[in-house]
Amino acid sequence: MKKSVIFLSVVLLFLGCSALMGEEVGRLKINALSIEKNKNLIVKETSLHLKKDDEIAIWSDIDVEYEGDIDLIFRIGIDRNGEEYGGLEINPMDKSITIGEFKTSINNKTNWSFVGKNSKIKIEEDGEYTFKGLLVSSDNPSLKITKAEIVLKK
Repeated sequence: MKKSVIFLSVVLLFLGCSALMGEEVGRLKINALSIEKNKNLIVKETSLHLKKDDEIAIWSDIDVEYEGDIDLIFRIGIDRNGEEYGGLEINPMDKSITIGEFKTSINNKTNWSFVGKNSKIKIEEDGEYTFKGLLVSSDNPSLKITKAEIVLKK
């Protein structure tokens, strides 16, 4: 009986978190910096069939190390049915919900990892949506990217 109650509690906790955080429907594993001045662009993409009124939450999954200050920006282009639809820029450090954040700063050297919710979009029309993303940064040669991914959740 006690094991059943514990199991049921774990299942309910998982379902509650899933409802709050959403279900992952796509991931852009960028994991590298695009250098625009050299035209060295690292673009990743994923396509989803979405319906009118779907809400897509945009999350970032980040693990970086740097000295001093850093500005990171995800640039996301969105196509609908093969035609340019829109786009947005997201600072992954600007998040409304954070999961598993770990940050240390010692002697001006920072290690920072987290999963964070950055934005959401509402789908206005049924269609095939392609999300294309890249990562740009302020000039900081000390930046090491272990993980920099855009996560799409419904």
